[in-house]
Amino acid sequence: MGHEQRDMSSADLALPSIADMVTMNQAERLALLARLDALADAVSEVRGALRALLHEPPPPAPLLDAKEAARRLGVSVDTVRAKGAEWDIEVYLGEGLYRYGPAQVEALRQRRRRQPIDPVSATHNRIA
Repeated sequence: MGHEQRDMSSADLALPSIADMVTMNQAERLALLARLDALADAVSEVRGALRALLHEPPPPAPLLDAKEAARRLGVSVDTVRAKGAEWDIEVYLGEGLYRYGPAQVEALRQRRRRQPIDPVSATHNRIA
């Protein structure tokens, strides 16, 4: 899925039979042993990294901008900006820049299912 796999040839993994090793001279056996040691080290390193990755939590979902948070909540962007901190969905990124946590937005959406009224829009409609 977009990740490159190291293409190992069958020669990289081909192991000699015992009969083959019997016919090898001492230098060939030492070279084979060195190759097997290097392969065992590489397998151990990859196995350790894979086990660590399998036990890591998945990376967090990307933060939402006000427009997307508003869409998911069924409210206006103004309402998200005005109520984000109060609703505990706001993530401060610095210098007046805010985004909104997708898990928090979803939890709020679930809690508010029975409350479809957008307070900012309702206020604007009454004034107009």
